[in-house]
Amino acid sequence: MRTRFVFSFLLCSLLLFSASCTFSVDYKQARFNCTQDADCPTDYKCLEKTCVPKTCSKDNDCPKDFRCSNTSCVSNIIPAPTPCAKQDDCNKFQETCAPNLDGKGRFCVARCDVVKQQGCPKSEICVLFEGNGYCRTPSGNKPVGGLCEQELDCELNLYCRPVVGFTFVKRCTPTCDLRNKGEDCPAEKQNCRPLTPVDEPLGYCEPVPTKAKKGDICGGDIACETGTVCKPSTGENFSRCF
Repeated sequence: MRTRFVFSFLLCSLLLFSASCTFSVDYKQARFNCTQDADCPTDYKCLEKTCVPKTCSKDNDCPKDFRCSNTSCVSNIIPAPTPCAKQDDCNKFQETCAPNLDGKGRFCVARCDVVKQQGCPKSEICVLFEGNGYCRTPSGNKPVGGLCEQELDCELNLYCRPVVGFTFVKRCTPTCDLRNKGEDCPAEKQNCRPLTPVDEPLGYCEPVPTKAKKGDICGGDIACETGTVCKPSTGENFSRCF
């Protein structure tokens, strides 16, 4: 009798042990340390010393401090920028050695396209610094073509420059690539002019006079089209093209 009891006990123990080894484990919200993919469960990979799913469809598929981006888990933690003294201290093709907003030091930050205004979040714009772009929060009010006296009058990524033929009239103007001979500029027949040697090959779009049609108001840098002249209009306090 005793032998049969022991056999039954061992059989039950074996069945219980087998059952305990086959249940499914949900690793998604767990956090497992690793040094390589082999340290992680099946269908997981090692990212920043943490096991994360190889694919995901939503943020909750990833562990804490990670989010889902393009079906892959990526870190939510933004690494601290690397200090720099000159552009050569940063990645030559991907980063800009940009001044810190508080004026203390410079840091390597992601580069953006100043001419096309690409590469920044929707809340920021791309600003030129020593020939390369970096993202900043917008400031200033005057858009492209706005009358200005200094750079601070314009939106952060624009320059205040004289209009061709009207030395004392300045308008806010965007950045362009000197190699494209003005093709980046918004106005027709607008030249791309150099800023400073350190900014090359980027420059600024030289503002051109606005052309007014016959009967339109003119004055300042609002010049009349060829064949018409700007002169005082009878009974009005301004001039028109005649």
